[in-house]
Amino acid sequence: MIKKILFPIVILFIAFTAYGQSNYFPSTGNVGIGIGTGSSAPLHVLGETRMQGDVRLQSLDGNDAGFIRTTGDAGSSNGISLQANRGSGYISFWTKNSGNSEKMRVQNNGNVGIGVMSPSHKLHVGGSGRFNDSSSSYTKVNSNGSGSYMWQYKAAGIFSWLTRDYSGTYQAEFRHGGIGANETVEAKEVNVTASGWADYVFDNGNSLMTVEQVLQFYSSYGHLENIPLEKGLLKNGVNLSEMKIKLLEMVEELILYLVRQNERIKAMLAKLDEFQL
Repeated sequence: MIKKILFPIVILFIAFTAYGQSNYFPSTGNVGIGIGTGSSAPLHVLGETRMQGDVRLQSLDGNDAGFIRTTGDAGSSNGISLQANRGSGYISFWTKNSGNSEKMRVQNNGNVGIGVMSPSHKLHVGGSGRFNDSSSSYTKVNSNGSGSYMWQYKAAGIFSWLTRDYSGTYQAEFRHGGIGANETVEAKEVNVTASGWADYVFDNGNSLMTVEQVLQFYSSYGHLENIPLEKGLLKNGVNLSEMKIKLLEMVEELILYLVRQNERIKAMLAKLDEFQL
């Protein structure tokens, strides 16, 4: 009976002795938990730790710099709060890349700097930046809730940037292959790429309508040949490159009409001279 009682006591003592050997609590010096006498800091813990409550951090002058705490929300909504509570204190994030250096900073006024140590905006990035997500998401950039904003979205497999105001008025759209605008476009110079030109008017094989044919065409249809109808222009707009070529074609044809008319006048004047002789 005594053996049965002593056996579990011995086993429990051995377990506590083995566990105690990994912890080291000297009267002075470094304390080791799970590391034994190999502690290399005032408190050296090997393994998982758990704390309830705030973890307060003090600077070497003894003043509180901030603390790490939970957000205090209930249940699964509870999170972690990292706070700097000095007057002008900030939160700094460092990584090692060819030497330890600060990579991101949150100022006491709420400005966030990435690659910038003194951010002057809510988000101040020193270097390139990128926003991207799934094809169904969008990126929205605005200064306030009542002014204009820029919105990148994806429709029919094409990404576009849209600018509009909060009343819903469309202002401009920058899309793959084109730009749409709801206001006057001002530019110092516009270079329109053309897919062709009207030099074919002067080709020997080009057939020029007679003046009578031109008269018959616009009398029947109400517009010149190859010039779009007003109804279509009001609905679809004007293709500047295409219209420029068509108008140049009209000008070149007018030149040819003048040249031919001049030849006829010269021929008629020559005959008049013969009659006078």
